[in-house]
Amino acid sequence: VTTEKRAHAMLSAFQEYRPILVGLSCSWEEIKRRTVARGDRTLEEAEYSFRNAAGHLPHHHTFETTSMPPEVIASQLVQRLRAGTSDASVDDGEA
Repeated sequence: VTTEKRAHAMLSAFQEYRPILVGLSCSWEEIKRRTVARGDRTLEEAEYSFRNAAGHLPHHHTFETTSMPPEVIASQLVQRLRAGTSDASVDDGEA
């Protein structure tokens, strides 16, 4: 999600499902390597997302993915969900 407007639209669309927001970050060098390996987007598209995607939504959980495989991140997320822990206080609209 690369704009504030799109972030709010996404949250509105999924509001009834109470989404769990997970933020992923990665070094630019690793993003370039993954982008070239996958071949599903240009480096310019990857750079645009890298520079514009962060900061539009608060996250319940965050992970730095540069050196972690997806399976490890998924396992850690499941552990956090089962434990009921979160990285940040996100307003879920429940008062």
